[in-house]
Amino acid sequence: MAGELRAAAVAPPDHFIADVFVLEGLLEGARRSAVHRRVTDAFQRAFGGQAADPMLPLRVWILVHEVREGSWGAAGRTVSALNVAQFINPELGPARRSEIAAAVAAGDRATP
Repeated sequence: MAGELRAAAVAPPDHFIADVFVLEGLLEGARRSAVHRRVTDAFQRAFGGQAADPMLPLRVWILVHEVREGSWGAAGRTVSALNVAQFINPELGPARRSEIAAAVAAGDRATP
């Protein structure tokens, strides 16, 4: 932290910022809220739970950055939101596939 090994820091950090990068269309509504909650919960567990510092959740800031369709790449190729979703969950159901495809299509229509 700030150029020092965490073990050498005098006091614990006051705030945390967690950057989450996701393809457009993969993290909407309740899914986004679940990520905020799960990341905050992970920080609480790492720092001794709710009893250790009940104010910690207010100092954990999670920023979700959406990457536009066509801007994510892996293995030298452009990958789509649907490609990533299928990689993460090979058993992705047809309803979720349709939901992702619709979100991607909506994003394409919003592009000037």
